[in-house]
Amino acid sequence: MTDDQRIDTCRKDIRRLEEQVAALKDLTAEQFRGRDEALKVALDSMEKRLAGMNEFRGAMEDQANRTIGRQDYLTAHNMLVDRLGAAERKLAVWDGRLSGIAAALLLINALVSWYISHH
Repeated sequence: MTDDQRIDTCRKDIRRLEEQVAALKDLTAEQFRGRDEALKVALDSMEKRLAGMNEFRGAMEDQANRTIGRQDYLTAHNMLVDRLGAAERKLAVWDGRLSGIAAALLLINALVSWYISHH
């Protein structure tokens, strides 16, 4: 093989290697584009999930802000039960007083009626 043939063979080998390098660059670029698209889809999906979770978290926080704890409920409940008991006792006292007043008025009425009928 002559030097010119060797040079020509080397040039062909270099051209073939350059073509292979270009093909590898194209393949790598295509793979990166595919990866980037898949990553974008995954990120969009994650954003939707996070938005849903944030909405759920907000609803839970809102519910927690609108509800009272068991201990607070029991304290308020017991206070209302005590107030109701006091109101019932006052009502019973007034009921007794009114019964006494009614009995006194009935007695006065009977005495006045007797007095009028005998005079």
